[in-house]
Amino acid sequence: MLEKEARVYSEREREAMAVENESNDLVISTFVLENFDKFFSNSYVGYVSEITKKYLFITLENGITGKVSLESLGEKLMEVSKYYVKTFDNVYNIADKVIVKISGVSKKYNELYMEICNNKKNKRRSKIKNG
Repeated sequence: MLEKEARVYSEREREAMAVENESNDLVISTFVLENFDKFFSNSYVGYVSEITKKYLFITLENGITGKVSLESLGEKLMEVSKYYVKTFDNVYNIADKVIVKISGVSKKYNELYMEICNNKKNKRRSKIKNG
C-alpha cells in the first residue's frame, strides 16, 4: 500500500516539475521575444549541456538553455554521440565553453535558437600521415 502511494506521489511530483519547466520556458521565450533586439545584438558565454542527433544544447551562465542546430555549424559532420560532436574542423564536447548569439525564438515551442560564434576554440589539430 505504501509503495503504491509513493509511486503516485512521485508521478505527481514529476508532472509538477514538467509543468514548472514548461512555464519557465514560456516566460523566458516571451521575455526574449519582447526584447529580441537587445538579445540579438549580444553574444553570451555558455556551455554545451546536451547533445542529440540534431542539436547542441547550450546553457548560458544565467541558466537559460537554447539549442544550436548541427546543420547550422556549416561543417561536414563526421561523428555524433551523446558526449561529443566531431566535424571536419571542430570537436564539441559536453561541458565545452562556447560563445553564442541568439538567432531566434519560438514562442509556440518555447525554444531559443542560437549560433556558435567561436569555432576557433574547438579547432581540431589534424595529423597528416605520409604514405
